[in-house]
Formats: sequence, C-alpha cells, structure tokens
Amino acid sequence: MNELIYFVGPPGVGKSTLMAGLTAACARQSVAHPFAYDVLTLPRAGGRAVELGVRRGAFSGTDALAMNVQPRVLSWLMEGDYQLVLGEGDRLGNRKFLDSVLHLDWRVHLVALTLPLADLDMRCLARGSHQSSSWRQGRQTKVWNLAEWARQQQAARRFIDVYELSTAASRPSVLSALQLMIPTLRRFE
Repeated sequence: MNELIYFVGPPGVGKSTLMAGLTAACARQSVAHPFAYDVLTLPRAGGRAVELGVRRGAFSGTDALAMNVQPRVLSWLMEGDYQLVLGEGDRLGNRKFLDSVLHLDWRVHLVALTLPLADLDMRCLARGSHQSSSWRQGRQTKVWNLAEWARQQQAARRFIDVYELSTAASRPSVLSALQLMIPTLRRFE
C-alpha cells in the first residue's frame, strides 16, 4: 500500500529541521517536473521514497511550491510510482489535499507537531521571522483543526493515522518517537 507521511505545524515548530534529520542518511536526486521533489534512496533495504517540495533555508518543503500545485501533486500520486512519500508544510497540509489522497486509497500518516507559543515565539525571533505571535497561533489552531478532522476520518476510513508530537524535546528524541509511532520510518535509520 502507498503511504503519505505528512508533517504539519505552525512556523518555527521544526517541520523542516525534523525532515532534514529524518532524511539525512538518504542519497537524494532533485526532480523539477511536474513540480519540485527529491527522490530519496533509503539507507536501509535500499528502497526509494520521495520528499515533496524543495529543501532550502526558509519556507522549505511544500511551502516552496507554487500556490496551485495541489492538482499536479494529486495527478502525480495517481501514477503511484513511489510507495512512500514524505511532505511537510502548509501548502498541502489541508483537508482537501489529504481527503483526495485518502480517496486514492493511500495510507495517510498525519503528524501534527506542537510547541508552546512562548517557545515558538523564541524560535521565530531567533531565525529572524517577522510573523506575529497571533498569526502563528492561528496556524497552530489550523493544525489542531486538521488533526481533529483526521481523527473523525479514522472512524469512517481505515487508512489515516493521526499523531500529535511536541518538538520541545531534542531532535534525536523526537525522531526516535516518530520511528516508534510510524514503523515505516525505521527504514530511514
């Protein structure tokens, strides 16, 4: 079965940092068409996966993609060339996209990352972000609402899992927790 593992959370929660840590041991090949993604060669068992979007300093992951990318990604997923797809960011972290992936009979693992607002404020200040605290709180509310929607889908569908995870711990601790929750991620060790 094809799997999508998608990380959502407010700015500064550590989505891109977590993705970088998770895929650090992978060889990667960038592809630009029909949208930007990286093909990852997994260190364990030699399998392959895909990381959606672009790895860069600010606004990484799917947030680096065009605003109208969602239909192209869904069309690409229908082709089913890769069994494991990873994504992070706000661009595709929405009900419409995830519901469409579920209708393709993919298993979706939604990882809602959280951090206390004061910690988010400190992280964003340290990285030079100019987003207001209230805007970041709105992003956190969006994540909670998306996680709640996903929990409701669990009652009706078998192919969605929801995980809430605080990124307040060290990155190795968070990565270990993820690999315990989602066994597929052990292939990245």
